[in-house]
Amino acid sequence: MTHQRCGTCGAPVHDHAYICTGCTGALTLDLQRIGGYRHPDGRWIVGALTDLIVTATHGAVISGQGGRGDGDPDDHLWPATTAAVREPANTVALALHHEISADLAGWCRVLLGESGISSGTEADRAKANPAWWLERHVDSIRRREWAPAMLADLDRHLARAARLVDLPPALTVPCPTCSQRVDIDPARGDVIECRCGALGVLAWWIEQVAPALPAEPMTLAELPAWLRTRGYEVTPKQLRNWADRGQLPHLADRGAKTARLYHAKTALEAAEQSGARRVVPTSLTLRPALM
Repeated sequence: MTHQRCGTCGAPVHDHAYICTGCTGALTLDLQRIGGYRHPDGRWIVGALTDLIVTATHGAVISGQGGRGDGDPDDHLWPATTAAVREPANTVALALHHEISADLAGWCRVLLGESGISSGTEADRAKANPAWWLERHVDSIRRREWAPAMLADLDRHLARAARLVDLPPALTVPCPTCSQRVDIDPARGDVIECRCGALGVLAWWIEQVAPALPAEPMTLAELPAWLRTRGYEVTPKQLRNWADRGQLPHLADRGAKTARLYHAKTALEAAEQSGARRVVPTSLTLRPALM
């Protein structure tokens, strides 16, 4: 039996579609990366369309927002529009936003037309948020002759957006009160406040999400990973030097062939007093601006 080949990667396709299941997954991911999506842990990951608008305005507040038109409470998180962009600071980013938006709208029109839909709820949703609508119809798209060209265009758009978007990565931490993600800037020394009203300095926020002080003592080999959750980069060699100088006292010896044990709290105090290198705590979450 002969099988049709994927129009993108050349892999066999067993169901008469124009792209294989692997490339269908890539198509889904591309649409999510362009329009934005909900991460499994609850975070909202903004897409390239929103990033391009923020880049075009250099972070200026914009009033025009997208939305699916279905009453979702997170409508304000869907791709930004160009409605309020009057004097863009980056015209190339704005032009790419227009180009991607036009392509998405065009694919929606084609798929709707080939499906015999000219109006109604589906047409309204496709118009309100093309990327979201197309993502939910990838199984139909993969059976269209133009699917390989669509995937190639999306890959090209995302590559160009990645070169243009100048947003720095954002550090976020879950609020212990309401579970919303709160942006964290490690360089700030002032109070950081969540929209629910919870507030505190950076050290307080780290304390809320960092693993609790372990009840059991730890070896020198185990301490570095735990100290990174508190924002300190310390090597076993540094810890050994502190121990030799008496800055990091160990517990009672358990025998010559048994590793010495130390209290994590004592190691944390030694790191603070010794001015150990500060790093982004592994208890915080790094969200890339463009995924």
